[in-house]
Amino acid sequence: KRVMWGVEAASQKVLNAINKHLTVEAVQGSLENAANAGIQNFVFLMSGMPEEGEKEMDETYEWAKKGRESGLIYDLQCMPCTLMKGSQLYEDAKRDGWFFEGDLLNGRVMGGTPWASQGVIAEQTARLWTLARQ
Repeated sequence: KRVMWGVEAASQKVLNAINKHLTVEAVQGSLENAANAGIQNFVFLMSGMPEEGEKEMDETYEWAKKGRESGLIYDLQCMPCTLMKGSQLYEDAKRDGWFFEGDLLNGRVMGGTPWASQGVIAEQTARLWTLARQ
């Protein structure tokens, strides 16, 4: 048995910024309950989220690392944040000037955000992918 969780980030600041309506503690508790019931937790994370600077990326990485090491997180996946046309995040990014229609990957925050450069977002994605393969 496996549950796939759209956690997105383990920083309360980021969860609040994307209106996730969850706390990191609630996510942790849900994962623990599932694991205690014999369910494998597969966690989806995103990098390059609103309000996600290096400090918040480190919080997510350390949370995921601890979860992997303890067996709480069976597997994980991380992708750069994708701005979906018509979403509030897409509209905010266009309004605030940090999304460019010409992005090669159509909506990924590959040009960086006000909180993190393209390189920092790529590094976070890569280190979480590396963690997933351990």
